[in-house]
Amino acid sequence: MTLTSHPIIKLTTAIFLLCFSLWGYTDTTTKITMLLSGESRLYYDAVDGVTEELDSMSGLDYELTTISDLENIDIKEIGKKSDYIIVVGTKALRFITSTKLPTPTLNILVSKRTYQFISKNSKSKRNYSVIYLDQPAERLMLLAKLVLNSRVNNIGMLFGPTSVSEKQDYISAANKLRLKLVSKEESSDKASLDVIESLIKETSAYVALYDRDVLNRKIAKWLLYMANVNRKPVIAYSRSYVEAGAVAAVYTTPTDAGRSAANWLSENINSTRRKIWNRYPQRFTVDINKRIATRLNLSIDNPDVISAKIKAAEVKND
Repeated sequence: MTLTSHPIIKLTTAIFLLCFSLWGYTDTTTKITMLLSGESRLYYDAVDGVTEELDSMSGLDYELTTISDLENIDIKEIGKKSDYIIVVGTKALRFITSTKLPTPTLNILVSKRTYQFISKNSKSKRNYSVIYLDQPAERLMLLAKLVLNSRVNNIGMLFGPTSVSEKQDYISAANKLRLKLVSKEESSDKASLDVIESLIKETSAYVALYDRDVLNRKIAKWLLYMANVNRKPVIAYSRSYVEAGAVAAVYTTPTDAGRSAANWLSENINSTRRKIWNRYPQRFTVDINKRIATRLNLSIDNPDVISAKIKAAEVKND
């Protein structure tokens, strides 16, 4: 015998299925706002890093804006329509910390010192996530040891008023690696020329640390000139230093900063609890100036090998 459904049963079933379908449907789109400090190519490189890293993840909606596009009232609207905000650069950081948005926020392309200063003096006391642009002391000192190998006896460093707070970090890193750190402090660039010259002459190598108060562009040129005259290697923090005459540098590109931001987004999207990051960049690039290395008779591994050794050491120490 064939069973035939009653018309009323068919109608009831159809309504149930429709309601169940609507009840089960939710908007799974994750809305991400990228707030840039300006129109710099560096900021857009960071954006590219985010979108490229998350290319395989579906359901993401990006909105790109700069602080020049906003008025004070607009930031509240951004907070309402955003699930996450990526803040790129210092100006955007200052802007976002003047608000009290509850939206999970990550700051990138900002130095540790700048981030801490702005956060400390902000009216908004909530904790943001941040991936610093600068490298940890252990990474920079390990690069120096790997580049200089057994030739390194002591390392010279000059600390200014904004970088002196990190001096102990470098002393601790040097001690762990059995390096002797010869350091001096200056409050301005007026006397730093003479101090840098004496450090270069007294030590086996010089590690340049970002601090505009004692190491501006003019003094950086003098530093590289004196290092060349005295045949001493300089370890630095940017590609431009290597191009200008430093033997090596370690740094994080804006694209890699964006990729790290993507990792933060992914971790938060896939978690039921907010993940707050306050860390140095895990992604970095090592550059070597082969011409300078040859001139100083330094036998240095290629950058990829050095990067791998640094990463292995950091994993071991975690």
